[in-house]
Amino acid sequence: MTMAYVPYPPEPPIYRSEIPPEPRPGYYKYLNYCLSKFSVECKKELLCYAALDVLVTDACCHNLVRMGKKCYIDYVDYVFTIPKFTKGARKGHARANRLWNTCYLRLNH
Repeated sequence: MTMAYVPYPPEPPIYRSEIPPEPRPGYYKYLNYCLSKFSVECKKELLCYAALDVLVTDACCHNLVRMGKKCYIDYVDYVFTIPKFTKGARKGHARANRLWNTCYLRLNH
């Protein structure tokens, strides 16, 4: 099943002053490694799905599964620690888990 592509709004700027302190040494390096294989467009798709519950492309879904659940959930956790995104954290975490499960099942059946 191919999911419909939905154009996404531009990513809101995240200013250096909004980035929370690193929870442990090397954490941001780890997140960058997790995201290094994603295009900017795919990163936007993942964030928009978590925030707005829109569909992601098959290619992005495939990359998500290759990334691994731990990397993805850690990335989502990080995003929702940024003050401008904390309001939607509860729903966003639920959507992120649902996306992971949907992509995993779609690609492994």
